[in-house]
Amino acid sequence: MNIDLWNIWHRGRILSTAAGICFAINACVNPPSHSATNDLQPTAVLRSLPAMTKATQMLTPSFVAPTPAPIGPTATPHTYSIRSGDTLIVIADEHGVTLEALQLVNSGIDPLALQVGQKLIIPFAGADATTGYLPSPTPIPLILSAFNCHPSPSGGQLCLGEAHNNSGKPVINLAAQVTLVLQDGTLGPSQVTFAAAEIVMPGESTPLAARFKDVGAAWGAYAQIVAAQDGTALAERFIRLTINSASGNMSTNGYYTVDAEIENDTPQEALAIVALISGYNSTDELRSFRILELDQGLPSGNSTKIKATFTVPAKEISRFEISASARSKLPSQ
Repeated sequence: MNIDLWNIWHRGRILSTAAGICFAINACVNPPSHSATNDLQPTAVLRSLPAMTKATQMLTPSFVAPTPAPIGPTATPHTYSIRSGDTLIVIADEHGVTLEALQLVNSGIDPLALQVGQKLIIPFAGADATTGYLPSPTPIPLILSAFNCHPSPSGGQLCLGEAHNNSGKPVINLAAQVTLVLQDGTLGPSQVTFAAAEIVMPGESTPLAARFKDVGAAWGAYAQIVAAQDGTALAERFIRLTINSASGNMSTNGYYTVDAEIENDTPQEALAIVALISGYNSTDELRSFRILELDQGLPSGNSTKIKATFTVPAKEISRFEISASARSKLPSQ
């Protein structure tokens, strides 16, 4: 059975994390059908990042919310869907975990009877092979934007923010604890959310999203990094692609659609392309984001077009940013 090690490694983190986040963003929003009444024209900002500030609690001067106790990620942050040709050894190797840890958190898995579409729990790299839990190393310090929360049409609150990597090194396994701050200043529920990006290069940002069900109005959210590991050893597996053009148009039902062209101007073939499109309101607050995954490769010198629609009304989007990355095809592949 021929195994493309790099394909296996990529699909684990990207598909699981990206699908989970996109689901959190899109599944809770059912855009109504109505005609556009706002001729808003957001501006496109290509391959650049907004100025980021350290996260602050969004509280009134009349109270100070206590700092929540860290939850800390467990050894089971995400799942991976088995694909044709996968084996446990290759999956473990591509995710940087031991075979023992993978088998431990997937009790009863038969390595000789893997089924396409079967879900595996992927522990963090470095998870203890006897307990399945991650040691508690100090995470690489990153900058968090303020997290802002908005009511979800299906109920509850959706809180969005960004993590900016100013550490000077690539970061993997990025997770943040997000705690809801209620209107009276008391702390609401907490959850650990994982970055939309599989690897965050120095100088880049990645969205973070947390959805809280069955809660009323919220003042905002308090966030702190609970996991961020050095991804230097994996950086050579990724390449950044060029955005040649991007434009936005309001759809007939009042939502904003982004069209862009992605070019591979590197000497390597790009595999498993992932595009991240983030939409910001007039106060530079992250309001929505989309993650698009392209299964086809992109040879050196070629380009491809993408399209994405934000799931908030177009009037709430003043500008957008777009970036794209892919795994590189190394000579040994």
